[in-house]
Amino acid sequence: MEIAPRVWWVGAVRPAETFQCHAYLVEAGDQSVLIDPGSTEVIDDVLDKVREIIPLEHIRWIVCHHSDPDIAAGLPLLRARLQRPDIELVTEWRAQTLLHHYNAGFPYYLVEDHDWQLPLDGGRALRFVLTPYLHFPGAMCSWDSGTGVLFSSDIFGGFTDGSELFASDASYFEALRPFHEHYMPSREILGAGLARLRRSFQPITMIAPQHGCVIPEPLVDEMFDRLAELECGIFLIAREDLDVARLLRVSNAVRRMTEALVLAHNLPELASIAQRVLPDVLPIESIEVFADTPKEGVLRFAGDDGFLGSPAEMPVESATSLVLAVGGEGPPASVHIILTEPTEISQEMGEMFFRLAPALRVALNRHLEQRDMEHEQLELRESATHDALTGLLNRHALTQFARAEARFGVLMVDIDHFKRVNDDFGHQAGDRVLHEVATACSRTVRTSDLVFRYGGEEMLALVVNSDRAHTVAAAERIREAVAGLRFPDIPGLDTVTVSVGVAMHHPGQPVSEAIGDADRSLYNAKQHGRNRVHAAWDS
Repeated sequence: MEIAPRVWWVGAVRPAETFQCHAYLVEAGDQSVLIDPGSTEVIDDVLDKVREIIPLEHIRWIVCHHSDPDIAAGLPLLRARLQRPDIELVTEWRAQTLLHHYNAGFPYYLVEDHDWQLPLDGGRALRFVLTPYLHFPGAMCSWDSGTGVLFSSDIFGGFTDGSELFASDASYFEALRPFHEHYMPSREILGAGLARLRRSFQPITMIAPQHGCVIPEPLVDEMFDRLAELECGIFLIAREDLDVARLLRVSNAVRRMTEALVLAHNLPELASIAQRVLPDVLPIESIEVFADTPKEGVLRFAGDDGFLGSPAEMPVESATSLVLAVGGEGPPASVHIILTEPTEISQEMGEMFFRLAPALRVALNRHLEQRDMEHEQLELRESATHDALTGLLNRHALTQFARAEARFGVLMVDIDHFKRVNDDFGHQAGDRVLHEVATACSRTVRTSDLVFRYGGEEMLALVVNSDRAHTVAAAERIREAVAGLRFPDIPGLDTVTVSVGVAMHHPGQPVSEAIGDADRSLYNAKQHGRNRVHAAWDS
């Protein structure tokens, strides 16, 4: 499979195994490179795949990132099957001292003697960097300057069944986790190696490890970041005392959460980090935060609603959930942790939550304050663009929404004999009629259409992406909806009606001109008896 331009996966899948080993081919004419060819049981499969791409005599270089038998034991068989006399084995001197014992008979190309690179055709090169103790003292990785593919050796390796070559999403980290916990000596050494890779090679467009799955570009940065936080090398000291492993996991979670609380800018960011960190010590399904606010009552903040906050009730702890109170000054609050299975909370974990609570309170209060400010700003924007009585957009907003380059229908709606309503029933009744008519207009048109209070008892509707027939039909629906209104709380007022003037706005036409056409049509509707629709194109 070609995983990048002229870069091929040529490995052999062993379905019954969780330890898949990958070989790769960098196609470079008669200077082609075979990377980590494999053990005796796979070498023939690998060469069969290579033959489908290039003649075997085009293999000029064989890269071995280290000397383990899963990638190098097939070297003697490879020597017997590749007759080209000038093939060289590319490696580092520490690996050479062990590769020598396979007695393959290849001459060596030591990367440290060639400025840590292997030039290929067209200015392309394989560049190498030492990643000591990951997991071998002389371990190295290589990077293809032509494609940005990182051949990462054991780093980014994972336990997989071979059913997928490419990692599909961030959940692949769970395949990386046990591999690195078992094989890498410590978080500090792993972090140093990852930092060296990032400094040495840019851009890294793909990671092709010896084991597990190929990691595509969208996942590269996340896998780097999450591996750098992983605690490794704990199993030797934990073998006799499993509590050591548990304490290390709790300690690591406290450290990472404390760092997150310092660096996180808001509650969503903190919750996202907790969702990644806490599964090390608890079988977490999801995390929610509840706060009993003075203005809105109990609100629930969670990832499924973007932490916007929705009305809820304070949670109750169950066999598969934890409710942790958030103390300190501010509205009563708690964290609700939903578990995948019943779990007993150890003393260490209880202390961890106790230590994190003050910082969580700060993050929550900051989030609530920011939310209040955003609501106030929204109310200010609403008041600037909306009419307070009817709730419709106001005339000032018309300049923001009516675009001269768009096509739309224009409806000018006027309440018939509105002055009589005010005179006979009072201005309070008049306001009630205005509000009900405005509501009827808004409910009758589509959600994409816009309705404005244009002035006094006049309302303006813009029917977007419409033609003449649909615009007239919209006007008729408004007229009928208003005629159907009833006002039982205003004795003596049975019904009200509206007259509607209709016009079309064409792209490039001044909006004021189309509104003027609708206004003149409204005048004609009034002249012809009211409670009717009149279009500008009617005689």
